Amino acid sequence: MTIVPPQRTRPAAGPAARPAPLARGTVPRPRLWRALDDAVRRPVTLVRAPGGYGKTVLCASWAARAPLPVAWLTVDALDREPERFWTRAEASLGAVGVRPRTPTGAGPPPERPVALVLDDVAEIDGSAALAEIVALALRGPGAPRLVLSGRALEALPAARLRLGGELTVLDAADLAATEEEVRRLLAAAGRPAAGADARRVLRDTAGWIAGVRLAGLPAAVVTDYVREELLAASSPADRRFLLRASVAEELTGELAEVLTGEPGGAAALERLSRGNGFLAAVPGSSGEPDRYRQPPVVRRVLRAELERREPASVPALRGALSDWHRSRGALADALACAAGSGDGARIRRLLAEDDLALILAGERGTRLLRSLPAGLVGDDAALPTALAIASVRAGDTAAAAAHLELAEAVACRGGDGDRWTREVKHRALRLLTAPGHPGHAELDRAAALATGGADPGRAGRRRRAPGWLLAVVGLARLREGRLAAARRCLALADRELTAGGLPALARRVLAWRAVAEALDGRYTAAEALAESVGEGRSPVRLAEVAVLLGRGDAAAAAATAGELEEWAAEPLLGEPPPGPAAQLARLAAGFGDRRAEAVRELARLREAEGTRLPLLHPLVRLLDPDGLPDRAGGPWPPEFAAARAVARARAALPGDPGAALRAVAGLLDEAGAERAGARRTEWIAALLAAAAARWRQGRDEEAAALLERALAAAEADGAVRVFLAAGAPARALLTALVPPGNRFHAFRRTVLRRFAGTAAPRRRPVPDGERLTGSERTVLRFLPSHQTYQEIAADLYLSVNTVKTHLRSVYRKLGVDSRRAAIAEAERRGLL
Repeated sequence: MTIVPPQRTRPAAGPAARPAPLARGTVPRPRLWRALDDAVRRPVTLVRAPGGYGKTVLCASWAARAPLPVAWLTVDALDREPERFWTRAEASLGAVGVRPRTPTGAGPPPERPVALVLDDVAEIDGSAALAEIVALALRGPGAPRLVLSGRALEALPAARLRLGGELTVLDAADLAATEEEVRRLLAAAGRPAAGADARRVLRDTAGWIAGVRLAGLPAAVVTDYVREELLAASSPADRRFLLRASVAEELTGELAEVLTGEPGGAAALERLSRGNGFLAAVPGSSGEPDRYRQPPVVRRVLRAELERREPASVPALRGALSDWHRSRGALADALACAAGSGDGARIRRLLAEDDLALILAGERGTRLLRSLPAGLVGDDAALPTALAIASVRAGDTAAAAAHLELAEAVACRGGDGDRWTREVKHRALRLLTAPGHPGHAELDRAAALATGGADPGRAGRRRRAPGWLLAVVGLARLREGRLAAARRCLALADRELTAGGLPALARRVLAWRAVAEALDGRYTAAEALAESVGEGRSPVRLAEVAVLLGRGDAAAAAATAGELEEWAAEPLLGEPPPGPAAQLARLAAGFGDRRAEAVRELARLREAEGTRLPLLHPLVRLLDPDGLPDRAGGPWPPEFAAARAVARARAALPGDPGAALRAVAGLLDEAGAERAGARRTEWIAALLAAAAARWRQGRDEEAAALLERALAAAEADGAVRVFLAAGAPARALLTALVPPGNRFHAFRRTVLRRFAGTAAPRRRPVPDGERLTGSERTVLRFLPSHQTYQEIAADLYLSVNTVKTHLRSVYRKLGVDSRRAAIAEAERRGLL
């Protein structure tokens, strides 16, 4: 039989054989019409959602403009009997001009596809009638395309059908209204809404169509609707589940089990989300447990019902929810739950152990802290301590000092909790709120307090406070230029904060560790730490500039410094101001080309920063302080003693090598240099100055030993700049005292190329001709430097005539007659 095209006015097909007429003001939903157009290409489509999601209206409005004939049947419980069901189904299909094939196969197949909508299909869930019509749809060509609309269908093998590509499902998440649809629904109900109002309604209803229509109506109307559509239609077990779960905004299977005290939480959530539980799955990351939410308007009604029916259970449920959130690091949620239940003991315990993590997690935790009534936590220092920490992070040191004073007064009266942990926090707050820079002794006492009670076996949360105090002390020591002490403190802080579960703060400390290592001349360690920190706006870029400078790559350092972006300082660590620090890094990178500008800018910074200039000492030291005037807005601080000692040694070297040796005598031992506050590169510089002095005194073996120590320390980190800064004496030492076969020969070549500004390739040794004497080889090694004979003679402490005599002998033995030819032949033979 030829199928009759769909008509706008169709013949009657008996009761419930066509959808009810659409109400005035029905909002078109073309995105879902298109979804159904695509869905009916498969044998079965399931439109499932709790009541009020507009399933029937959607299917009816789609049927009126569908691209194929659509028959309609609203089923009821009596249709579970197959004979009655098939009688009504045939009538519905006949209404659109189709004689269906019966379950036994009778009847010719239709000439074109036809869809059959079964509305309220949950009424025949599990019946033989439903099984037969689904089996008919799966037969292939000629079978009607089924659209099953209703709540959950437990008997439908949805997973198997979807896997076989035979089923499409549109559920509550698909049917939920968009912001534009919410705006149209409100306008159709006579309540036009602006964008902000529509978004508020959307958040409150999660797109639940009935909830949107109920928005603005009396609360009693909403309550009655939820009671009728949800609670009355649920089993006692489901009702208890939904009421207890209503204390949480978002549910997982595990949390549902905590709140209900029953196993199988995940299965219950999944089942209720497919049925009448008003639960929608929340998309999450791969590997995460499924999460579910109810529209807030529904959850509020359920929570009020819980408080009405089981008032004694509410505080315990909120406490359990608080503990669950806390165990997962959701501290603001944990605090909100504890505050909502008025549980002062739980709040005190949370603040005592988790205040740092709570404040670092974001502004919400701080707002909750400030909203807590003082009486809720009683006579305990936990709340004022937490408020002091929050005030420090907000940059309000005056408020922080006031909260700290209150916390210390409360602590003096006794109180519960871990006294050592509280004292550690208070010490960190004192350092951060005190005016001026703390003294050495105060920092040493703070570090002793943090490490004295530290225990690697201590529970994770109790390692946060000592880690924080060590970080504050480490940054303070870095600011004042005590680099060795800073490195030790920051390494301990990194360990404690990581173990304490504060990864963001530990990552920031790691960045400052990289800076400290780089400023100290430990470039390999700094590089590894910087790589661990990764990219982004952070102090780690200062470390990158310092490493490039230390390795003699001024161009790359200048490029990196030019791209340096200021970072947001972390007040909880007492970080130096990023603006002046970044500016000093840029000055240091371009110092060789803009020395006068650097001196002027440094003087300006000293005047502008005033008492804060000590924060910049380590960066100032990148500017080669020995080359700057003794005063640039004031005397240099004591932390520059090692640099000044090296400068004095270099100045005394030409005329008084003994004075040069005395100037650096206390810096020749690495441990002694570290105790004196010297950077690693300053220790290397002292070794080079002492080697040059010994060589000038004619004590070549001692000079060579000192030079070898300097090379051993420098080669591991690629520290080239310290040799370049030492100038001609260092070049002369490398040229005269490091023969080609020496283990530091490759590094020596790198440094000499930087001196010469060339990069000649290495060649294999080619023995040839008469052997050169040691003195001749020494003079030969100076030839690629392009120094004059007078300069070579000065570096070697020889007369010009002696140098010329050695060179004539070198030319004769190499068989050449010019300096350029001698260099080329020496390269060929591997003598350079």
